[in-house]
This record gives sequence, structure tokens and C-alpha cells, in this order.
Amino acid sequence: MDSTRRDDTSLKWAADGELSPVDQQRILARLSAQDPTAQGLLQCSTEDQAGGSPSIS
Repeated sequence: MDSTRRDDTSLKWAADGELSPVDQQRILARLSAQDPTAQGLLQCSTEDQAGGSPSIS
């Protein structure tokens, strides 16, 4: 098995229990590619990483 491929399918978790930002972006990008209504999730995630306040209500 190609080790690079295995690394791409393994999720990474931070010590605080949060999904790594890279993996979170990958999941949200795949989700939004299948479901156009999920585009807002990808935008919110990008704003949160940039230091913006969460806009989930």
C-alpha cells in the first residue's frame, strides 16, 4: 500500500480534541462539493481560522 495514500485518509486530532485545520478543510471541501448548501460551512470555517468570531446561530 502506498504510504502517501494512507496518510491522506488518516484524520489528525489536536490535543484539545479538535480536528486538525487541514483535515477540517478537506472534509468541508468534499462535503460542499457534494452539497452546495454546505458552502456556508466552508466559509465559516475559513473565517474562524482567520481569527473571526464564530457566526453559527
